[in-house]
Amino acid sequence: MDALSNSHFHHMNLTGFDDFQFRQPSCLQHASEQILPFTPGGGRKVLWWCAFCRTSWYDQGQSGTFLPLYQAQGNSCVDSLQPDRENRKPLPEGLCPACTAHCLGGVPHVEEHQGGYGYRFLWERARTPAFFLCSVSSDPSFNSQQEAVPSPADQPSPSPTRVRQVLHWLATLPPPVWPAIVPLSSSTCAHLASLYPPPSQTAWCGYTCNCLHSPLGPALLVFGMTFAFDAQCSADLLLTCWRQIALIMGSVL
Repeated sequence: MDALSNSHFHHMNLTGFDDFQFRQPSCLQHASEQILPFTPGGGRKVLWWCAFCRTSWYDQGQSGTFLPLYQAQGNSCVDSLQPDRENRKPLPEGLCPACTAHCLGGVPHVEEHQGGYGYRFLWERARTPAFFLCSVSSDPSFNSQQEAVPSPADQPSPSPTRVRQVLHWLATLPPPVWPAIVPLSSSTCAHLASLYPPPSQTAWCGYTCNCLHSPLGPALLVFGMTFAFDAQCSADLLLTCWRQIALIMGSVL
């Protein structure tokens, strides 16, 4: 598996990161007058305006499920999001996944752990499809890997400043003491596969370690990625990838 290409970094002036977790639901509902129904798999259905391609698009609330608005016109959900046709407000701005993938080389997602104890970052690589996951949790009740990567949930909007601090920390994270690194258990990998089915001929793998010093204080750090069945997923490769991903994600918040 190739590491991320530095050629992705030339679009760092992009703004309008569209991850819903950075849009306070009540504020967005008021501003856009959209219903924003919650989806069982995490996230909400919402209409966006992509200023980059100047296209309205329909986010169906789950990873990889979006449509240009003209393709979604026949879906009754579209009208249900903005029931007041006579007084519709402009759509909130957010880069569509297609433009995000074209400009950045992948699609980022951010979720806040329940209680504000940390974040889960997900990167969907566009070229040679793959998932990369990083969870940083300071929740003292977490005593297992799987608890650190819970099922997606609709959480309050986190502070972009705080998230940038965590991403900057990840981008500059020195190599941990490798004897303290523990491979992800088979049950955790199975849990990740149920949340984010891996591309063909790949499977989830990764590592976890305890970090005494992070922007959140002592934290449990979980790295994961989808990797070829017949190849070895090294902790060094994962850390190198996440340093680059954190730089990209931090630049568009």
